[in-house]
Amino acid sequence: ASHHEQAGHGSAAFTALLRGADLAEDLGAPREAADLLRAAGAEHGNALVVNLSSISGEPSGDLRETLDLIVATIASGLEVEVCSLYLFDPKRERLTLRATVGLDHESVGKVSMRIDEGLVGMVIESGQSLAVADAISHPRYKYFPETGEERYHTFLGVPVQNGRQRPIGVL
Repeated sequence: ASHHEQAGHGSAAFTALLRGADLAEDLGAPREAADLLRAAGAEHGNALVVNLSSISGEPSGDLRETLDLIVATIASGLEVEVCSLYLFDPKRERLTLRATVGLDHESVGKVSMRIDEGLVGMVIESGQSLAVADAISHPRYKYFPETGEERYHTFLGVPVQNGRQRPIGVL
């Protein structure tokens, strides 16, 4: 068992945040950024996941603002240029971009992919965090020109889930 499991934190959401923190460190993110992810998992991770799990259909204006605030807070805390949230629609078996900092805001709600497409799909398929130093060269990379993502090369994806249930999105 990892030291995280020994600490008594058994939820999948918490574990995903901890894995994300470890991957962030591996990719050279500041130590403070990884510590922020760990703290989010310890103090706020489950609340965030529960709030996101109630989403169905098209997000309302208030929900869009909340999701924008979440990604902006994470981007600021991690000192990264991009942070995006893709939500999973189980009826359509698709992931849709619902909030972003750093990508083109016009692509929110328009960019969508099947779960067997892209690195984001790979995260939700596996239920595991994924770090890729050169995302563009990865065989699962899927390019969406409307996002302006070609400026960025490093990818870190973390599944957002409610306990041990199927993931509800990817951050």
